[in-house]
Amino acid sequence: FNSQLPTPVALLATASLETLITYSSQSRSAQMAYNVQSPKAAVPLFSIFKLWGPGACFVVLRNFCGMSGIRWFSPPLQQVMK
Repeated sequence: FNSQLPTPVALLATASLETLITYSSQSRSAQMAYNVQSPKAAVPLFSIFKLWGPGACFVVLRNFCGMSGIRWFSPPLQQVMK
């Protein structure tokens, strides 16, 4: 995305796409782990076909922050360190 968009917009687009791809599997995995630890208070499993849900905006934010250090902040900091 970075060749067509400014870096912050490309990061947001990439973070959103990564969240859409991985959100359902991450949610289901967390629920399965919880159900193993607390079988008496088991929660219903999240559908693997639901691409967005509770907490997804925070996953986008996490992905954005994780990539911004590499893609956005790294080049200027490398110039300062040279």
